[in-house]
Amino acid sequence: MGYVEKSLTPGEEIVYKAKLHWIIYVPAIFYASIAVICFFGRYLPGVTNPIVFDIFAGLFGIIALYYFLYAFKDAITTELAITTKKIVSKTGLLWRETSEQQIAMVDTINVHQTVLGRILGYGTITIQGAGMARTMFKNISQPLTFRQMVGKMTGKSTQSMVTV
Repeated sequence: MGYVEKSLTPGEEIVYKAKLHWIIYVPAIFYASIAVICFFGRYLPGVTNPIVFDIFAGLFGIIALYYFLYAFKDAITTELAITTKKIVSKTGLLWRETSEQQIAMVDTINVHQTVLGRILGYGTITIQGAGMARTMFKNISQPLTFRQMVGKMTGKSTQSMVTV
């Protein structure tokens, strides 16, 4: 049972749960690819010192592992959900940051997507409401769906919520 489920009040239900997009693993994939290239580079004709390739393959492999673990930690510890009464968010493993905003108090949800983000279906969501500081979530999968669900719950038109 996650933080969102534990924060529900009697009669409150989860309407939509957002997830981080797989794009968060791109740095790990990049460094792992370099590690593989270095590993197989030792077999190129004319290579006199293959240990150099092995060292670089190991270093890039360690960097790839670091980025993978960091992204994995973010993926399993980030929760963003819309319930029948509020928007709930939680990030962090050891240091936790939580936020709850009453659905009726949400003024705007800004969605920022790059061209690649639009193609692959990810973006940044910024939630702003009465009495609440701006809350930003990067690399959210299907941010427009999240905004539409908040629009349904608030009864506000999604045209009044911004897309950049």
